[in-house]
Amino acid sequence: MKKIAEQTDGLKKTVSGLMSDARNEASHVGQKSAEAADKAGKKMEKAGNDMKASLQETRKDLKTSMKKADQKAHK
Repeated sequence: MKKIAEQTDGLKKTVSGLMSDARNEASHVGQKSAEAADKAGKKMEKAGNDMKASLQETRKDLKTSMKKADQKAHK
């Protein structure tokens, strides 16, 4: 009976260790996923800001071109 109890305790410790390892790995993977999502979000935000700046520059150029065309038309 004592031997069975010792084996059971050994199995419990093994299972407990495996569960702990699995939790740690899951936590690590979750953290890496969160970091990757954060990086992707920052890249998307930067791309959006770049596109916005480009659009503003295009609008400015278009207004300038239209003013020049108007001035030529009135000459």
